[in-house]
Amino acid sequence: MMHWEREYFWQEEYTERAWCMECVKCEELSGAEGNSGCRDSNSNSFDCASEDQLWLQDCGGPAKGTAVFTIVRYDSSDQIRVQGSDLCLTLVHPRFINLQPCDEADMLQRWRGFDRNQSFDLRPAQDNNGCLSQSHQPRAGEIIFNGGCVLAYKWNTAFWDAIPA
Repeated sequence: MMHWEREYFWQEEYTERAWCMECVKCEELSGAEGNSGCRDSNSNSFDCASEDQLWLQDCGGPAKGTAVFTIVRYDSSDQIRVQGSDLCLTLVHPRFINLQPCDEADMLQRWRGFDRNQSFDLRPAQDNNGCLSQSHQPRAGEIIFNGGCVLAYKWNTAFWDAIPA
């Protein structure tokens, strides 16, 4: 879930929003430039499929399938896997991410380690400047991509919180 604090001013409001990642099928890789024919066709997190991207949806609303992840820890980085599947969050282009079959040796599926008991940013293990976020203040239906951390911190969208299982 995207981290929120009382002083955040998203979409011209100080109202708390609970934004979670949801699997989405898109006609092409997308990110800050738009959502390129993405459509919500998942009824739950187990409907995630290979090459699905992730977008923001309201965690507590009528969102059809907040993705649930498990973390596989390695010595120097983590792999983020969709729970109950063999699909992992994968950097498929310097800016774009999607779900691919998990491969322990694939460094594009490795993310900097974090502590799930505190807010964290999601950074590719091989990209010091990248953070998973969306293009500006969060809104439903925005694609998650690997953007610059500077902008993610500016918009207060760099941090995520683990939701207790």
